[in-house]
Amino acid sequence: RSPNGEHQPHHDHHRNASKHHQEKKRMVHEQLLERRVVSKEEWVAAREELLQKEKALTRERERVTRARLKLPWRAVAQDYVFQTPDGQNVPFADLFEGRSQLIV
Repeated sequence: RSPNGEHQPHHDHHRNASKHHQEKKRMVHEQLLERRVVSKEEWVAAREELLQKEKALTRERERVTRARLKLPWRAVAQDYVFQTPDGQNVPFADLFEGRSQLIV
């Protein structure tokens, strides 16, 4: 709060972010302390199990990506007008200057 008692959300945001950062740091430290030292065989088995989960996650992400690409398109019914660098108001199609595609 400011000296006159007004709420200052900007400062609260930084305070909360700092608390979050400190909590995350504490959790990482605890996780490091909980780790065990194991044999090569046990590590390889654990790594292989994790690798299978990572591969499954990759396959799922690829399925979601394909589904997103298959989403139907929707026609734009509104006429949007844009201002060019020289101050002219032009429809979207005229931004292409006669080209069939716009590469950003």
